[in-house]
Amino acid sequence: MKKILYILLGLLVLASCGKFLDVKPVGKLIPTKVEEFERLLNNSDNYNWDYMDNNLGCALALLGDNFEYSVNVFDSELDVGNPNVDRLMAYKFNRPYTDPYLPDYYWDWGIYRASYNYNNIIEGVEGLDEKDEDYAAQVIAQALAGRALSYLNAAFIYGPSYKPNGANDGKAIPYRTSASVTADNPMISTTQEVFDRAEADLLAALENIPTIASGPTRHSKLSTKTALAYLYMLKGDFVKMLTYADNAWNDALAAKGSTDNMFYDYNLFEYVDNGIEPSPGADNETVWDLRYNNSPIGDFDKSYNKENILFRRAPTIDNRTYSSRELIDLFVDGDQRKRLFLLWRKGYANPFGGDDGIVKQYYKSQKMGNGTTTGFSYPELLLMRAEAYARNGQDANALADLNTVRSYRFDAATATLSGLSGDDLMKEILDERRRELPSPSYKRFIDIKRFAAYDVGKPWAKTTMVHELITYTAQVDGDGNPIPSTTAPSGTTFSGEVDSELFQWMISNTILEKNPDWGIPLFTGTYIPN
Repeated sequence: MKKILYILLGLLVLASCGKFLDVKPVGKLIPTKVEEFERLLNNSDNYNWDYMDNNLGCALALLGDNFEYSVNVFDSELDVGNPNVDRLMAYKFNRPYTDPYLPDYYWDWGIYRASYNYNNIIEGVEGLDEKDEDYAAQVIAQALAGRALSYLNAAFIYGPSYKPNGANDGKAIPYRTSASVTADNPMISTTQEVFDRAEADLLAALENIPTIASGPTRHSKLSTKTALAYLYMLKGDFVKMLTYADNAWNDALAAKGSTDNMFYDYNLFEYVDNGIEPSPGADNETVWDLRYNNSPIGDFDKSYNKENILFRRAPTIDNRTYSSRELIDLFVDGDQRKRLFLLWRKGYANPFGGDDGIVKQYYKSQKMGNGTTTGFSYPELLLMRAEAYARNGQDANALADLNTVRSYRFDAATATLSGLSGDDLMKEILDERRRELPSPSYKRFIDIKRFAAYDVGKPWAKTTMVHELITYTAQVDGDGNPIPSTTAPSGTTFSGEVDSELFQWMISNTILEKNPDWGIPLFTGTYIPN
Protein backbone atom coordinates (compact mmCIF):
# COMPACT_ATOMS: atom_id res chain seq x y z
CA MET A 1 0.00 0.00 0.00
CA LYS A 2 1.19 3.52 -0.69
CA LYS A 3 1.63 5.91 2.17
CA ILE A 4 1.75 9.63 2.86
CA LEU A 5 3.85 11.40 5.42
CA TYR A 6 4.23 15.00 4.47
CA ILE A 7 2.30 18.17 3.80
CA LEU A 8 3.72 21.05 1.78
CA LEU A 9 2.36 24.60 1.87
CA GLY A 10 0.42 25.35 -1.27
CA LEU A 11 0.32 21.68 -2.22
CA LEU A 12 -2.66 19.38 -2.18
CA VAL A 13 -2.26 16.38 0.11
CA LEU A 14 -3.56 13.15 -1.33
CA ALA A 15 -5.64 10.65 0.60
CA SER A 16 -4.14 8.53 3.37
CA CYS A 17 -3.22 5.81 0.89
CA GLY A 18 -0.69 8.10 -0.77
CA LYS A 19 3.07 7.95 -0.42
CA PHE A 20 5.56 10.04 1.51
CA LEU A 21 6.16 13.24 -0.42
CA ASP A 22 3.31 12.18 -2.69
CA VAL A 23 2.08 15.67 -3.41
CA LYS A 24 1.36 17.63 -6.54
CA PRO A 25 1.24 21.37 -7.17
CA VAL A 26 -2.11 23.06 -7.37
CA GLY A 27 -3.05 26.56 -8.44
CA LYS A 28 0.02 26.80 -10.70
CA LEU A 29 0.91 25.63 -14.16
CA ILE A 30 3.21 22.64 -14.38
CA PRO A 31 6.69 23.91 -15.38
CA THR A 32 7.47 23.34 -19.05
CA LYS A 33 10.82 25.11 -19.35
CA VAL A 34 14.20 24.76 -17.67
CA GLU A 35 13.90 28.37 -16.47
CA GLU A 36 10.70 27.53 -14.63
CA PHE A 37 12.29 24.57 -12.87
CA GLU A 38 15.34 26.67 -12.07
CA ARG A 39 13.18 29.05 -10.06
CA LEU A 40 12.57 26.24 -7.58
CA LEU A 41 16.25 26.56 -6.63
CA ASN A 42 15.32 29.91 -5.09
CA ASN A 43 12.46 28.52 -3.01
CA SER A 44 12.89 29.58 0.62
CA ASP A 45 12.06 26.03 1.74
CA ASN A 46 15.53 25.08 0.50
CA TYR A 47 17.35 27.27 3.01
CA ASN A 48 15.01 28.72 5.65
CA TRP A 49 14.32 25.72 7.90
CA ASP A 50 17.66 24.03 8.48
CA TYR A 51 16.66 21.96 11.55
CA MET A 52 14.61 24.60 13.32
CA ASP A 53 11.42 24.32 15.29
CA ASN A 54 8.36 26.56 15.00
CA ASN A 55 10.09 29.25 17.09
CA LEU A 56 13.38 29.17 15.16
CA GLY A 57 15.28 27.22 17.81
CA CYS A 58 17.10 23.90 17.53
CA ALA A 59 16.85 21.24 20.22
CA LEU A 60 19.81 19.41 18.65
CA ALA A 61 22.01 22.15 20.11
CA LEU A 62 20.69 21.23 23.57
CA LEU A 63 22.05 17.70 23.16
CA GLY A 64 25.49 19.26 22.88
CA ASP A 65 27.62 21.41 25.16
CA ASN A 66 27.12 25.02 24.06
CA PHE A 67 24.16 25.74 26.37
CA GLU A 68 22.88 25.19 29.85
CA TYR A 69 19.67 25.69 31.81
CA SER A 70 19.06 27.30 35.15
CA VAL A 71 16.98 25.60 37.81
CA ASN A 72 14.38 28.37 37.56
CA VAL A 73 13.98 28.02 33.80
CA PHE A 74 13.86 24.25 33.83
CA ASP A 75 11.26 24.07 36.60
CA SER A 76 9.00 26.57 34.85
CA GLU A 77 9.29 25.21 31.30
CA LEU A 78 9.07 21.43 31.60
CA ASP A 79 5.44 21.13 30.61
CA VAL A 80 3.68 19.28 27.81
CA GLY A 81 1.97 22.55 26.87
CA ASN A 82 5.33 24.19 26.13
CA PRO A 83 5.60 24.41 22.31
CA ASN A 84 9.36 23.88 22.52
CA VAL A 85 9.57 21.39 25.37
CA ASP A 86 11.77 19.26 23.09
CA ARG A 87 14.69 21.55 23.97
CA LEU A 88 14.40 20.73 27.65
CA MET A 89 13.77 17.06 26.95
CA ALA A 90 16.94 16.98 24.86
CA TYR A 91 18.91 18.65 27.64
CA LYS A 92 17.96 15.84 30.04
CA PHE A 93 18.30 13.10 27.36
CA ASN A 94 14.67 12.10 27.82
CA ARG A 95 13.97 10.46 24.44
CA PRO A 96 11.68 10.83 22.51
CA TYR A 97 12.44 14.52 22.63
CA THR A 98 9.41 15.62 20.60
CA ASP A 99 5.91 14.23 20.77
CA PRO A 100 6.09 11.19 18.43
CA TYR A 101 2.36 11.39 17.78
CA LEU A 102 2.78 14.78 16.08
CA PRO A 103 4.56 15.75 12.83
CA ASP A 104 8.29 16.48 13.09
CA TYR A 105 9.42 19.98 12.08
CA TYR A 106 12.93 18.81 11.24
CA TRP A 107 11.70 16.05 8.95
CA ASP A 108 8.86 17.96 7.31
CA TRP A 109 10.42 21.41 7.09
CA GLY A 110 14.14 20.79 7.38
CA ILE A 111 14.58 17.92 4.92
CA TYR A 112 11.69 16.93 2.73
CA ARG A 113 10.31 20.27 1.67
CA ALA A 114 13.67 20.96 0.09
CA SER A 115 14.02 17.42 -1.25
CA TYR A 116 10.66 17.77 -2.99
CA ASN A 117 11.94 20.87 -4.77
CA TYR A 118 15.25 19.27 -5.72
CA ASN A 119 13.69 16.05 -6.95
CA ASN A 120 11.06 17.97 -8.89
CA ILE A 121 13.84 19.95 -10.61
CA ILE A 122 15.91 16.89 -11.46
CA GLU A 123 13.02 14.80 -12.78
CA GLY A 124 11.31 17.74 -14.44
CA VAL A 125 14.33 18.99 -16.35
CA GLU A 126 15.36 15.49 -17.37
CA GLY A 127 11.84 14.94 -18.73
CA LEU A 128 11.79 17.98 -21.00
CA ASP A 129 11.99 17.17 -24.70
CA GLU A 130 13.32 20.55 -25.75
CA LYS A 131 16.02 22.21 -23.69
CA ASP A 132 19.47 23.76 -23.80
CA GLU A 133 21.48 20.74 -22.65
CA ASP A 134 24.28 22.75 -20.99
CA TYR A 135 21.84 24.98 -19.13
CA ALA A 136 19.75 21.97 -18.10
CA ALA A 137 22.82 20.15 -16.81
CA GLN A 138 23.76 23.16 -14.66
CA VAL A 139 20.31 23.36 -13.08
CA ILE A 140 20.23 19.61 -12.39
CA ALA A 141 23.72 19.81 -10.87
CA GLN A 142 22.66 22.51 -8.39
CA ALA A 143 19.68 20.39 -7.36
CA LEU A 144 21.84 17.28 -6.96
CA ALA A 145 24.26 19.14 -4.68
CA GLY A 146 21.41 20.57 -2.60
CA ARG A 147 19.75 17.18 -2.21
CA ALA A 148 23.01 15.45 -1.28
CA LEU A 149 23.95 17.91 1.47
CA SER A 150 20.43 17.82 2.92
CA TYR A 151 20.37 14.03 3.11
CA LEU A 152 23.94 13.85 4.39
CA ASN A 153 23.12 15.98 7.43
CA ALA A 154 19.84 14.12 7.90
CA ALA A 155 21.62 10.77 8.04
CA PHE A 156 23.93 12.03 10.79
CA ILE A 157 21.03 13.48 12.75
CA TYR A 158 18.52 10.63 12.46
CA GLY A 159 20.98 7.74 12.25
CA PRO A 160 24.22 6.57 13.85
CA SER A 161 27.57 8.20 13.14
CA TYR A 162 29.61 6.99 10.21
CA LYS A 163 32.36 4.69 11.52
CA PRO A 164 35.43 4.68 9.25
CA ASN A 165 36.04 0.99 9.95
CA GLY A 166 32.46 -0.06 10.67
CA ALA A 167 29.66 -1.72 8.74
CA ASN A 168 27.57 1.47 8.91
CA ASP A 169 24.44 -0.59 8.42
CA GLY A 170 22.25 1.23 10.95
CA LYS A 171 19.06 2.76 9.60
CA ALA A 172 19.10 6.47 8.92
CA ILE A 173 16.66 8.13 6.48
CA PRO A 174 15.03 7.32 3.13
CA TYR A 175 17.07 8.76 0.25
CA ARG A 176 14.14 9.65 -1.92
CA THR A 177 15.08 10.57 -5.49
CA SER A 178 11.63 10.97 -7.02
CA ALA A 179 8.99 13.67 -6.73
CA SER A 180 6.43 11.59 -8.58
CA VAL A 181 3.14 11.05 -6.78
CA THR A 182 3.05 7.47 -8.06
CA ALA A 183 6.64 6.42 -7.34
CA ASP A 184 7.12 3.94 -4.51
CA ASN A 185 8.67 5.25 -1.34
CA PRO A 186 12.17 3.79 -0.97
CA MET A 187 13.21 1.66 1.96
CA ILE A 188 14.96 3.57 4.68
CA SER A 189 18.66 3.84 3.83
CA THR A 190 21.54 2.81 6.02
CA THR A 191 24.24 5.28 6.96
CA GLN A 192 26.55 3.70 4.37
CA GLU A 193 23.92 3.94 1.65
CA VAL A 194 23.26 7.61 2.37
CA PHE A 195 26.94 8.46 2.27
CA ASP A 196 27.45 6.51 -0.96
CA ARG A 197 24.49 8.17 -2.66
CA ALA A 198 25.38 11.64 -1.40
CA GLU A 199 28.94 11.17 -2.65
CA ALA A 200 27.67 10.07 -6.06
CA ASP A 201 25.30 13.05 -6.25
CA LEU A 202 28.02 15.53 -5.32
CA LEU A 203 30.56 14.07 -7.75
CA ALA A 204 27.96 14.10 -10.52
CA ALA A 205 27.04 17.69 -9.66
CA LEU A 206 30.66 18.78 -9.79
CA GLU A 207 30.89 17.91 -13.49
CA ASN A 208 28.30 20.50 -14.58
CA ILE A 209 27.64 22.91 -11.73
CA PRO A 210 28.19 26.63 -12.43
CA THR A 211 31.38 28.17 -11.12
CA ILE A 212 29.35 31.09 -9.77
CA ALA A 213 25.82 30.72 -8.40
CA SER A 214 23.26 33.50 -8.78
CA GLY A 215 23.00 33.83 -5.00
CA PRO A 216 24.37 32.40 -1.75
CA THR A 217 21.37 30.08 -1.26
CA ARG A 218 22.26 28.08 -4.38
CA HIS A 219 25.14 25.67 -4.86
CA SER A 220 28.21 26.58 -6.90
CA LYS A 221 31.33 24.65 -7.81
CA LEU A 222 32.98 26.03 -4.68
CA SER A 223 30.18 24.99 -2.34
CA THR A 224 30.07 21.53 -3.94
CA LYS A 225 33.79 20.99 -3.41
CA THR A 226 33.34 22.22 0.16
CA ALA A 227 30.44 19.79 0.62
CA LEU A 228 32.67 16.95 -0.61
CA ALA A 229 35.36 17.94 1.90
CA TYR A 230 32.62 17.96 4.55
CA LEU A 231 31.40 14.50 3.50
CA TYR A 232 34.89 13.03 3.74
CA MET A 233 35.39 14.77 7.08
CA LEU A 234 32.29 13.01 8.42
CA LYS A 235 33.54 9.70 6.97
CA GLY A 236 36.98 10.09 8.51
CA ASP A 237 38.61 9.92 5.06
CA PHE A 238 41.08 12.69 5.74
CA VAL A 239 43.15 12.29 2.58
CA LYS A 240 40.13 13.07 0.39
CA MET A 241 39.01 15.71 2.87
CA LEU A 242 42.31 17.51 2.34
CA THR A 243 42.12 17.12 -1.43
CA TYR A 244 38.73 18.81 -1.71
CA ALA A 245 39.27 21.39 1.03
CA ASP A 246 42.56 22.46 -0.55
CA ASN A 247 41.06 22.57 -4.02
CA ALA A 248 38.08 24.56 -2.80
CA TRP A 249 40.21 27.05 -0.88
CA ASN A 250 42.55 27.61 -3.83
CA ASP A 251 39.54 28.23 -6.06
CA ALA A 252 38.14 30.69 -3.54
CA LEU A 253 41.43 32.55 -3.25
CA ALA A 254 41.76 32.78 -7.02
CA ALA A 255 38.22 34.11 -7.36
CA LYS A 256 38.29 36.54 -4.44
CA GLY A 257 41.87 37.76 -4.73
CA SER A 258 42.64 37.86 -1.02
CA THR A 259 41.39 36.68 2.35
CA ASP A 260 40.29 40.25 3.08
CA ASN A 261 37.48 39.67 0.61
CA MET A 262 36.39 36.50 2.43
CA PHE A 263 36.66 37.54 6.09
CA TYR A 264 35.39 40.31 8.30
CA ASP A 265 38.11 41.68 10.55
CA TYR A 266 36.51 41.58 13.98
CA ASN A 267 38.91 44.29 15.15
CA LEU A 268 36.88 46.67 12.96
CA PHE A 269 33.51 45.93 14.56
CA GLU A 270 32.17 48.49 17.03
CA TYR A 271 28.86 49.28 18.70
CA VAL A 272 26.96 52.50 18.10
CA ASP A 273 24.78 54.14 20.73
CA ASN A 274 21.27 54.16 19.24
CA GLY A 275 19.59 55.66 22.26
CA ILE A 276 18.00 52.40 23.39
CA GLU A 277 18.41 51.60 27.07
CA PRO A 278 19.08 48.01 28.11
CA SER A 279 17.50 46.30 31.09
CA PRO A 280 19.00 47.54 34.39
CA GLY A 281 22.35 45.86 34.93
CA ALA A 282 22.66 44.59 31.35
CA ASP A 283 25.38 45.70 28.91
CA ASN A 284 24.50 48.54 26.54
CA GLU A 285 25.77 46.43 23.66
CA THR A 286 22.87 43.99 24.04
CA VAL A 287 20.58 46.61 22.46
CA TRP A 288 23.00 48.88 20.58
CA ASP A 289 23.72 48.55 16.85
CA LEU A 290 26.77 46.71 15.58
CA ARG A 291 28.76 48.58 12.93
CA TYR A 292 31.62 47.39 10.71
CA ASN A 293 34.57 49.57 9.71
CA ASN A 294 32.70 52.81 10.53
CA SER A 295 30.07 52.03 7.90
CA PRO A 296 26.40 52.48 8.91
CA ILE A 297 25.41 50.02 6.18
CA GLY A 298 26.89 46.55 6.04
CA ASP A 299 26.09 43.09 4.82
CA PHE A 300 27.34 41.09 7.80
CA ASP A 301 23.76 40.47 8.93
CA LYS A 302 22.48 39.47 5.47
CA SER A 303 22.46 36.14 3.65
CA TYR A 304 25.00 37.62 1.22
CA ASN A 305 27.46 38.21 4.09
CA LYS A 306 30.84 38.17 2.32
CA GLU A 307 32.01 35.23 4.45
CA ASN A 308 29.20 32.96 3.21
CA ILE A 309 29.83 30.30 0.59
CA LEU A 310 26.41 28.70 0.99
CA PHE A 311 23.63 30.25 3.05
CA ARG A 312 21.35 28.17 5.21
CA ARG A 313 19.44 30.10 7.87
CA ALA A 314 20.77 29.48 11.37
CA PRO A 315 18.56 29.02 14.46
CA THR A 316 18.26 31.69 17.11
CA ILE A 317 18.93 31.52 20.84
CA ASP A 318 16.02 31.19 23.23
CA ASN A 319 16.16 33.97 25.84
CA ARG A 320 15.78 31.30 28.52
CA THR A 321 18.72 29.25 27.30
CA TYR A 322 22.11 30.40 28.54
CA SER A 323 25.54 29.94 27.01
CA SER A 324 27.41 27.19 28.81
CA ARG A 325 30.37 28.01 31.01
CA GLU A 326 32.45 25.69 28.83
CA LEU A 327 31.62 27.75 25.73
CA ILE A 328 32.21 31.04 27.51
CA ASP A 329 35.61 29.86 28.72
CA LEU A 330 36.74 29.28 25.11
CA PHE A 331 36.88 33.06 24.58
CA VAL A 332 40.08 34.48 26.03
CA ASP A 333 41.53 37.98 26.26
CA GLY A 334 42.51 39.28 22.85
CA ASP A 335 39.69 37.42 21.11
CA GLN A 336 37.52 40.18 19.67
CA ARG A 337 34.48 37.93 20.00
CA LYS A 338 34.87 38.15 23.77
CA ARG A 339 34.82 41.95 23.53
CA LEU A 340 31.92 42.07 21.09
CA PHE A 341 29.64 39.20 21.93
CA LEU A 342 30.12 37.98 25.51
CA LEU A 343 27.56 40.28 27.09
CA TRP A 344 25.67 40.55 30.37
CA ARG A 345 21.92 40.51 29.93
CA LYS A 346 18.79 40.13 32.04
CA GLY A 347 18.07 36.49 32.70
CA TYR A 348 14.83 34.68 33.33
CA ALA A 349 12.51 35.95 36.05
CA ASN A 350 9.26 34.30 37.05
CA PRO A 351 6.64 36.67 38.48
CA PHE A 352 5.58 33.87 40.84
CA GLY A 353 9.10 33.38 42.19
CA GLY A 354 12.56 32.73 40.87
CA ASP A 355 14.90 35.33 39.38
CA ASP A 356 18.15 34.47 37.59
CA GLY A 357 19.30 38.08 37.65
CA ILE A 358 22.05 39.20 35.25
CA VAL A 359 23.57 36.41 33.15
CA LYS A 360 26.32 36.18 30.53
CA GLN A 361 25.32 35.26 26.97
CA TYR A 362 27.26 34.77 23.74
CA TYR A 363 25.56 37.17 21.34
CA LYS A 364 27.18 36.49 17.97
CA SER A 365 24.13 34.76 16.48
CA GLN A 366 21.84 37.61 17.52
CA LYS A 367 24.16 40.37 16.33
CA MET A 368 25.15 38.77 13.02
CA GLY A 369 21.51 37.83 12.34
CA ASN A 370 20.81 36.26 8.97
CA GLY A 371 24.48 36.62 8.10
CA THR A 372 25.04 33.51 10.20
CA THR A 373 24.89 30.36 8.11
CA THR A 374 24.60 26.64 8.79
CA GLY A 375 25.69 26.09 5.21
CA PHE A 376 29.36 26.86 4.61
CA SER A 377 31.53 29.94 5.12
CA TYR A 378 35.07 30.78 4.05
CA PRO A 379 36.34 30.68 7.67
CA GLU A 380 34.81 27.21 8.10
CA LEU A 381 36.37 26.03 4.83
CA LEU A 382 39.83 27.22 5.88
CA LEU A 383 39.42 25.55 9.28
CA MET A 384 38.40 22.35 7.50
CA ARG A 385 41.61 22.52 5.50
CA ALA A 386 43.56 23.20 8.70
CA GLU A 387 41.99 20.13 10.32
CA ALA A 388 42.69 18.02 7.24
CA TYR A 389 46.32 19.17 7.18
CA ALA A 390 46.69 18.30 10.86
CA ARG A 391 45.11 14.87 10.42
CA ASN A 392 47.53 14.19 7.58
CA GLY A 393 50.59 15.16 9.64
CA GLN A 394 51.16 18.52 7.92
CA ASP A 395 51.30 20.55 11.11
CA ALA A 396 53.05 23.62 9.68
CA ASN A 397 50.39 24.08 7.02
CA ALA A 398 47.64 23.45 9.57
CA LEU A 399 49.04 26.09 11.93
CA ALA A 400 49.35 28.60 9.10
CA ASP A 401 45.67 28.18 8.20
CA LEU A 402 44.63 28.46 11.85
CA ASN A 403 46.64 31.66 12.25
CA THR A 404 45.03 33.11 9.12
CA VAL A 405 41.59 32.66 10.66
CA ARG A 406 42.79 34.01 14.01
CA SER A 407 44.23 37.14 12.36
CA TYR A 408 40.64 38.22 11.62
CA ARG A 409 39.25 37.26 15.01
CA PHE A 410 41.97 38.23 17.55
CA ASP A 411 43.89 41.42 18.14
CA ALA A 412 47.37 41.67 16.68
CA ALA A 413 49.08 40.89 19.98
CA THR A 414 47.39 37.51 20.46
CA ALA A 415 46.45 36.33 16.94
CA THR A 416 49.54 34.31 16.05
CA LEU A 417 50.22 30.96 17.69
CA SER A 418 53.52 29.16 17.41
CA GLY A 419 55.15 25.89 18.41
CA LEU A 420 51.97 23.82 18.30
CA SER A 421 51.84 20.30 16.90
CA GLY A 422 49.98 17.02 17.24
CA ASP A 423 46.98 16.88 19.55
CA ASP A 424 47.67 20.35 20.96
CA LEU A 425 47.41 21.84 17.49
CA MET A 426 44.34 19.80 16.61
CA LYS A 427 42.55 20.91 19.77
CA GLU A 428 43.25 24.57 18.97
CA ILE A 429 41.85 24.09 15.46
CA LEU A 430 38.71 22.38 16.75
CA ASP A 431 38.24 24.96 19.51
CA GLU A 432 38.43 27.66 16.85
CA ARG A 433 35.90 25.74 14.76
CA ARG A 434 33.57 25.64 17.76
CA ARG A 435 33.94 29.39 18.30
CA GLU A 436 33.34 30.05 14.62
CA LEU A 437 30.26 27.91 13.96
CA PRO A 438 26.79 29.16 15.02
CA SER A 439 26.38 27.96 18.60
CA PRO A 440 22.56 27.46 18.49
CA SER A 441 22.71 25.17 15.44
CA TYR A 442 23.12 21.42 14.91
CA LYS A 443 26.73 21.79 13.74
CA ARG A 444 28.30 21.27 17.16
CA PHE A 445 26.01 18.25 17.64
CA ILE A 446 27.40 16.70 14.44
CA ASP A 447 30.98 17.43 15.50
CA ILE A 448 30.42 15.76 18.87
CA LYS A 449 29.12 12.65 17.10
CA ARG A 450 31.97 12.43 14.61
CA PHE A 451 34.62 12.88 17.29
CA ALA A 452 33.05 10.04 19.27
CA ALA A 453 33.16 7.89 16.12
CA TYR A 454 36.88 8.18 15.35
CA ASP A 455 38.68 10.28 17.98
CA VAL A 456 37.96 8.36 21.21
CA GLY A 457 40.59 9.16 23.80
CA LYS A 458 41.53 12.51 22.27
CA PRO A 459 41.16 15.63 24.44
CA TRP A 460 38.42 17.07 22.21
CA ALA A 461 36.29 13.91 22.04
CA LYS A 462 33.48 13.15 24.47
CA THR A 463 31.95 9.70 24.77
CA THR A 464 29.50 10.81 27.46
CA MET A 465 27.74 14.16 27.49
CA VAL A 466 26.89 15.58 30.91
CA HIS A 467 24.42 18.42 31.41
CA GLU A 468 23.88 20.22 34.67
CA LEU A 469 21.25 22.57 36.02
CA ILE A 470 22.78 25.76 37.38
CA THR A 471 21.54 27.82 40.29
CA TYR A 472 21.64 31.54 39.52
CA THR A 473 21.26 33.96 42.42
CA ALA A 474 20.36 37.56 41.56
CA GLN A 475 22.63 40.23 43.10
CA VAL A 476 22.51 43.99 43.61
CA ASP A 477 25.17 46.51 44.55
CA GLY A 478 25.09 48.85 47.56
CA ASP A 479 22.73 51.19 45.74
CA GLY A 480 20.31 48.42 44.86
CA ASN A 481 21.36 48.22 41.19
CA PRO A 482 21.48 44.77 39.54
CA ILE A 483 24.95 43.28 39.08
CA PRO A 484 26.07 39.89 37.66
CA SER A 485 24.49 36.94 39.43
CA THR A 486 26.43 34.35 41.34
CA THR A 487 26.24 30.81 40.00
CA ALA A 488 26.60 27.41 41.57
CA PRO A 489 25.99 23.81 40.51
CA SER A 490 22.57 22.64 41.61
CA GLY A 491 23.63 19.03 41.95
CA THR A 492 21.13 17.93 39.30
CA THR A 493 22.85 16.39 36.29
CA PHE A 494 21.80 14.42 33.22
CA SER A 495 24.07 12.27 31.10
CA GLY A 496 23.89 10.45 27.80
CA GLU A 497 26.22 8.28 25.74
CA VAL A 498 27.11 9.98 22.48
CA ASP A 499 27.37 6.75 20.50
CA SER A 500 23.82 5.71 21.28
CA GLU A 501 20.23 6.29 20.22
CA LEU A 502 20.15 9.30 22.56
CA PHE A 503 22.10 11.14 19.86
CA GLN A 504 19.73 10.07 17.08
CA TRP A 505 16.59 12.08 16.45
CA MET A 506 13.55 9.81 16.48
CA ILE A 507 11.34 9.50 13.40
CA SER A 508 7.79 10.33 14.47
CA ASN A 509 4.92 7.84 14.49
CA THR A 510 3.10 9.97 11.92
CA ILE A 511 5.77 8.83 9.45
CA LEU A 512 6.47 5.32 10.70
CA GLU A 513 2.87 4.16 10.85
CA LYS A 514 2.50 4.81 7.14
CA ASN A 515 5.78 3.09 6.31
CA PRO A 516 5.64 -0.23 8.21
CA ASP A 517 7.97 -1.88 5.67
CA TRP A 518 10.83 0.12 7.20
CA GLY A 519 10.69 -2.22 10.18
CA ILE A 520 11.05 0.53 12.79
CA PRO A 521 8.77 0.02 15.82
CA LEU A 522 6.28 2.70 16.75
CA PHE A 523 6.51 4.53 20.05
CA THR A 524 3.62 3.15 22.08
CA GLY A 525 4.04 4.95 25.40
CA THR A 526 2.53 8.16 26.69
CA TYR A 527 4.48 11.29 25.83
CA ILE A 528 4.69 13.24 29.08
CA PRO A 529 7.74 15.48 29.57
CA ASN A 530 9.19 14.98 33.03
